[in-house]
Amino acid sequence: MNIFKVILFVTPILVASSQAKGEETAHGLGAEINDYLTIYLPIKLENYLIEPSISFNTRDNSSINSAESNENDYEEAKIGVGIYKIKTITNSTNLYYGMRIGYVNQEYNYSSVTTFENKTESESQGYFVAPTLGIEHNLSKIISIGIDASFLHTNTDGKRTDSTSSSSVTFNTKNTDTITKAVVVMRYYF
Repeated sequence: MNIFKVILFVTPILVASSQAKGEETAHGLGAEINDYLTIYLPIKLENYLIEPSISFNTRDNSSINSAESNENDYEEAKIGVGIYKIKTITNSTNLYYGMRIGYVNQEYNYSSVTTFENKTESESQGYFVAPTLGIEHNLSKIISIGIDASFLHTNTDGKRTDSTSSSSVTFNTKNTDTITKAVVVMRYYF
């Protein structure tokens, strides 16, 4: 993907140029306070926040009664980076705005058994883009809490297979999702 080449090219240039200017750089570890795992590796420059991230979301549901049994499994993994401009509001509070972009992989499996068995298996890959606005309050020199609001657009392509006990069909899929998302982020700087 060309977008990842741009990320890999731009990120070291921003970090190197800020260090060459003598700007203070802080590295850290962060996480979303959410129902699934997202880990951030923030690099805070004087005027920019560069934040690689990785997230993993999984949901498993099953139900069994005398007539049928159903199982749903969903997994989503994302790897990306956010690049934000920082504006100081007060000594302990910053506003940041920019873009988070990255790669997404999704897998879905569904199984239903009654007098016969139905299965759906799906796997897709693609990208996400999320214009983001956030505010970060420094609780101390090394700990901050932030609130992000983003407009998350995900585009994936993949394959889906629907099968029964006697037949199976596979077809290509293309999915586009656009949602708004708000999260609380804790960051610890070394």
